[in-house]
Amino acid sequence: MLPLAPALPSAHIAKIGMIIVCGFLFTLFSTAIICITLRGLVSTITGKAPATLMIAPSKSSPPSNRLILTFGILTALSFTLATRAVQPAATAYALFATLLTFTVGQRFPAGVKMLLHPLVTCTAGTIGAVALLGYVTSTPFPAMLATYYTRSAVWGAGDILASLLGPAVVTFAFTMDRQRKLALARAAEVVFSTIFATLASLFGTAYVARLLKLPASTGLIVIPRTVTAPLAVAIADLLGANVGLAASVVALTGLLGANVAASLLSIFKVKDPVVRGLSVGASAHGLGTAAMSEEGGAFPFAALAMTLVGIFSTIFIAFPMTRALVLRAAVGVASKSVVQ
Repeated sequence: MLPLAPALPSAHIAKIGMIIVCGFLFTLFSTAIICITLRGLVSTITGKAPATLMIAPSKSSPPSNRLILTFGILTALSFTLATRAVQPAATAYALFATLLTFTVGQRFPAGVKMLLHPLVTCTAGTIGAVALLGYVTSTPFPAMLATYYTRSAVWGAGDILASLLGPAVVTFAFTMDRQRKLALARAAEVVFSTIFATLASLFGTAYVARLLKLPASTGLIVIPRTVTAPLAVAIADLLGANVGLAASVVALTGLLGANVAASLLSIFKVKDPVVRGLSVGASAHGLGTAAMSEEGGAFPFAALAMTLVGIFSTIFIAFPMTRALVLRAAVGVASKSVVQ
């Protein structure tokens, strides 16, 4: 939905880019420092070395050719019907085009996906598919794209996908339950590092946005930058920020973390899998966590950090009193009406 978002001046885009990069680096390394410090304190108090539980990395198979072919056929059929003004077919076409372009992106070699993540191919492909249908049916592109995610009683393809975000968040509970032994083994680091990352990201990002003199409508979109997308959308709504712009900031943060987080930690000789996982999950949410799937010992902790930072951030913003504190840090007032 980014093409429908308000256009931003180049100076604001540069400041947002600075916040994304610098904020990511700060969260990544500050979380690592907190973890290492707590590890030392716990070891000193208990006289025991910290537990390091190595788990075999999880491996997932790429989408099959049959699945991609199926999505391709459904996309073509629904496109044909949509050109004949069959409205439900237009929604189906956009939905299948989204699924098709994402699964195709997942089939790319790992080296290609470092630069061309499936999220990028999905976004570009879906926008292209929507633009094609608009061209064939003589519908202006903005009007056609506006039907993708309506957030009204008449659902588009984006509304169908967004309806799955809630159940997706609920599944985090199963992930946390499966890893409860790992979390308990290093409970102090898990809890305190994620709480620190949450508060530092929310308030630090809000204050820096205000310090850089970003207007309220722009400054608020960067606040949920470390929160996984399903919860970041809810936080953006609560803050009164533009959902399309906020989601883009989240995606860029995740892409940055997925590509460089593990390498940066290795450069600075951060080897403990618990520290690596918590740092990446707290700073780069879902995309960064997915990139850690090859590190069996780090991956569960990245998933825990992603989950806990998302949950803590959502709870914190959901309460009016604490939300007002974040708004005050970002724009100097305690009401989101300034951006509406």
